[in-house]
Amino acid sequence: MKNYLVKDLMVPLSEYATVPMESTLFEALLALEKSQEEFDHTMAECNI
Repeated sequence: MKNYLVKDLMVPLSEYATVPMESTLFEALLALEKSQEEFDHTMAECNI
């Protein structure tokens, strides 16, 4: 079994969908939706 470091599995904060604190729940959902549409699913396939 291969050992992994936590840093190898973590997603950088810059890759998370974010919204300003004053945003509504609806705006947050729109940001998440947009993030999913732009997500490169081929990069998510890893051999863990």
